[in-house]
Formats: sequence, C-alpha cells, structure tokens
Amino acid sequence: MRAVLAHDLPQLGAALTFYTVLSLLPALIVVVALVGMVGLAPDTVRDLLDALGDLGAPWAAGFVSDVLASVLASRNSGAVLVLSFLTSLWAASAYVGSFMAASDRIYEVPARRPFRTGLPLRLGLALLLLALLSATVAVLALVSPAGRWIAHATGVGGGLPAWTGIRWPLLVALGLLLFSVLYKFAPSRRQPSIWRLTPGAAVGVALWALGSAGFSLYLDHFAAYDRVYGTLATAVVFLVWAWLMNIALLVGAEVNRALEAHRT
Repeated sequence: MRAVLAHDLPQLGAALTFYTVLSLLPALIVVVALVGMVGLAPDTVRDLLDALGDLGAPWAAGFVSDVLASVLASRNSGAVLVLSFLTSLWAASAYVGSFMAASDRIYEVPARRPFRTGLPLRLGLALLLLALLSATVAVLALVSPAGRWIAHATGVGGGLPAWTGIRWPLLVALGLLLFSVLYKFAPSRRQPSIWRLTPGAAVGVALWALGSAGFSLYLDHFAAYDRVYGTLATAVVFLVWAWLMNIALLVGAEVNRALEAHRT
C-alpha cells in the first residue's frame, strides 16, 4: 500500500482509463464490423454481451450494446471498420505510452527511449494489444456458438456447459500474456524474462477478477449511481470499473518490482 500511494497509482490509473475508453470502443467496433461483414449471426454479438455479464461486468455490456447495435445496422461497415481501426490504433499507442511513463515511475527510472525507437515500440505493443483484444472477443463471442454447433452435430447436449467452460482458462492465459508483455517491454530498463514477471501478472489478473466481482456486488447492494448521474450512470460506472482494472494492472507491476528488489 505504501508503494501504491508513493507512486500515486490512482492518478496513473486515471490517465490509463482515459486512453482505455478511447481505444476500447473503436476496437470493439472493428471486431463487430468484421462480424457483420463476414455474415455471422447477430446471436454472436449477444453471446459477447452475455459473456461480459458473466465476467462480472453487466453494466459494461449495457454501455457498449447500443454502439455495437448501431454498427451492425450500418450500411457503411467498411468505412466504419477502417476509421475505427485507425482510431483504436492511435488510442492504443497512446495507452502504451502512458503505461510506459507509469512503469518508469514505478521502477523510478528516467525515460530514456529516443523517439526513433520509442514510437515503433509503442505501435508494436499497440498492435499486440489489439490482437489480444480480438482474441479475447473471439473467445467470449465464439465459444458458446461453437459449443452449440458441436452439441447439435454430435447430439450430445449435456457437454455444452463443459465446452463453454473452456473460455475461462483461455481468458486467464490471455490476461497473463497481456500483462506479462506489458511488464516486459514498458519500462525504460532491462527487464527480467517474462517468466519472472508472471507473479505480478497473476496478481494483476486476480485483482482484475476480484475487483470486477466486488464492484458488481457493491453496485447491486449499496451504490445508487443512477440517482446521482441519471442517464450518465452506466457510462460513469464503466469509467470507475476501467479505473479499478488499470490500478490492478499497475499493482502487478509494483509486485514485480518488489520481488526483484527482494531477490537482489
């Protein structure tokens, strides 16, 4: 807790949240536009929104559902796809840059990357983030339809819950990979191997899951955002949730720093 306050992780998490919102919605639009262009059923998008609710973020599903529905109904899916991809790439690059600055603050090192090497690294990590987001959406949205198709083809309907349960270890693996890659390449210093950064990634992913579940319980039983913010309540709740998730990511970096200091 002392390191969290000393490095001002809540403020750093707020900056990351700003770029999260800027990059996440266009990236989701890209994925959903692709769904519409390849002719997949609208049930696929509903499966995605249901999966967000299963992850402990039903208000996140409500926040993006209207945007996704409008994209599916658009006749200019190609133009939406290109514009959204460029927007999400720029915003994801800005997110990576903000996380690099936060990582340097956590490790207490100066930013030493020149522009000619920093920009390609930011873009490369941004593309990787978008690829992992696409993989996450694919796991969330396609596992249930695939399970239904297999159950229908084989006539074994009882195996559907087990099949759809596969998405949880896949999501954990994707989360560990995402966190570890960010922890490896973001700081302006030589980092240990990705395997040595896995403990912090595991803590970050665990805090992500616990934070989502705890925040949902708080909203269900104690909070009254709709009375205070009215029609903006869903957006405000989404922002608070994203802020908590980014703090979890930063806490994982703090854990890795503490473990490295303990080893040395």
